[in-house]
Amino acid sequence: SSLCFLIVIGRSMRSYAETARPAIPLRHHPGPASSGNPMKQHDHGWVWLIAPALFAGYGGSDCQGRTAKDTDPLEEGGHFFSRAILSHIIVMPQNEECIIMKHMYLLLCLAIAGCGGDQTGSQKVILPLEDGIFTIDAYAHHFSYREIQQQNNELVTHTAYALDNNSNSYVGSDLSVTEGGRLNARMTEAGWQEAMSESRDSFYINEAGLLVDNRGYFPRIWVGANEEDLSGKDIHTEIYNASWGAGFAFKQGAKRFYARLVNPDYVYAVEPVYCGPDCYGIPSFGGGTLEDWMLTYAAGDNATGSDGYYWYGLSMLFHQDGGLTTYDYFSAPDTPMSTDGSWKIDTVNGEQILLISIPFSDKQRKNIQAEANPMVTLLGSTRVPGVWLLPSSEVPSEYVQHGSFLNRAAIEDLISTYISSL
Repeated sequence: SSLCFLIVIGRSMRSYAETARPAIPLRHHPGPASSGNPMKQHDHGWVWLIAPALFAGYGGSDCQGRTAKDTDPLEEGGHFFSRAILSHIIVMPQNEECIIMKHMYLLLCLAIAGCGGDQTGSQKVILPLEDGIFTIDAYAHHFSYREIQQQNNELVTHTAYALDNNSNSYVGSDLSVTEGGRLNARMTEAGWQEAMSESRDSFYINEAGLLVDNRGYFPRIWVGANEEDLSGKDIHTEIYNASWGAGFAFKQGAKRFYARLVNPDYVYAVEPVYCGPDCYGIPSFGGGTLEDWMLTYAAGDNATGSDGYYWYGLSMLFHQDGGLTTYDYFSAPDTPMSTDGSWKIDTVNGEQILLISIPFSDKQRKNIQAEANPMVTLLGSTRVPGVWLLPSSEVPSEYVQHGSFLNRAAIEDLISTYISSL
């Protein structure tokens, strides 16, 4: 299935913390619910330091925190690569008119390109938000789902449903508001600045009538909806992980919708990682220059992927001429995946950033968001990792990533089929 869906990079924040190189200290603010020892040594050899309250900037201290937002996933039943949405930090717009024009231009380009048009038996539609659209999490012994619905007051609700074993029915949890209160750095016209995130509607409808995902630090827009009729099709065939649906068909009226979640502009983001209960933080690569940091992962005669910089299943070695060699860190660390990547040190709004460009084909092989690339930047005098994103309009058509929504009739079929299988 394919929903022109901008898959968010990487594994979950927990997965990243468990698989990335250990021995990297994190600087964090534990968040409103955090408690316990402020200087706790965790299993992975990472030292978590409690951050002070909001502060103006780095003064060279080694214990000034920066946190990430704990966002919940929009799960796609196995089609959504990440189990948690990254907290992104966007370059602030030059002005409102400029951003509106960029968005409208992007939507026009996507409409002309026929986003999602490769779906068999599909046709262009508007997402039926008033009736509700649904994402699923389906496995051999599990089925849960989420609903996004536009209410009469124009607000959009987001509800997660899980099976209550006592009543054998699904119970909802309201996720319509994304909580704030997380310290983060944002790129502004004056460079990196730190602020606390604000509580906000998780989804809303913009002026063009399009659904906007507002759970991260910048809004992303769903565009290019197509519709597919699922009536009479085998549930297990259409929902691969739902083995309990084998031999059962979707009934009349069941539909799947395809759309694409687009990133309109360049984004420069400081990337959070999980650091324990109620704790998300940003790894510190210590003080020094970006050039010195790259020397740690320099390509050489005896260097392999085991010696490279790890990023979501990839390992990278830097060449002095701006080239980049990538490896599959887990399956083939001794064999280059490609030598077509590149790097450069650039200045964005006065801030120095090491921008790493990974070939689209490598990211496709590792199920990494096509727009995403790693970066390392300086916050004050401290080096920290992050991610920078291309505008979705710059992704070649053959690397566009997809996902899907279901309608209410399809969800009702899945609920009844799963419960009957228990």
